[in-house]
Amino acid sequence: MKFRLYEAQPSDANLVRGMLVVAQKSADKDGIIEYSNKLLKLENTNENQLVQIKIFLETGLVAEAEDKLKNFREKNPNDASSLFLDAWLTARKGRFEDALELTNRVLELRPNMASLWRLRGQINAGLNDFSQAIKDFQKSKSLNDIPEVRIDLAKVYAKIKRTDDAI
Repeated sequence: MKFRLYEAQPSDANLVRGMLVVAQKSADKDGIIEYSNKLLKLENTNENQLVQIKIFLETGLVAEAEDKLKNFREKNPNDASSLFLDAWLTARKGRFEDALELTNRVLELRPNMASLWRLRGQINAGLNDFSQAIKDFQKSKSLNDIPEVRIDLAKVYAKIKRTDDAI
């Protein structure tokens, strides 16, 4: 039904957003690229560009995310959201020390951003600094108690053999 609606109204940005969500939920990487590009053709806003980069990172389209983020950062060098995405991208590439530095810079600008504390916890876990990772995950959880943070926290507790805390 939704696909037929999109075919009938391909210039409706809300329908394109819907198709992008469907592609994301079904892990359709080609669809993600197609519909995010179509959305940007209809509404090329900073917000939509950041959404595209975020979805690319979430679905493993790292090279595409890197390219889009580079272009965005050239035009918007002081944008805190893109700095967060840059930290996330850097972590995805395994450059944890650099990612931690970027994350700390963004935390100075946005100290109450739960997803940023979660990212920092993941980075610290990647650096085997488990006590700091626990603190970061707990801070993220205090700001936005979502299951993903609880799972990250449980994984760290399990890794350091604190299984009672992991439960």
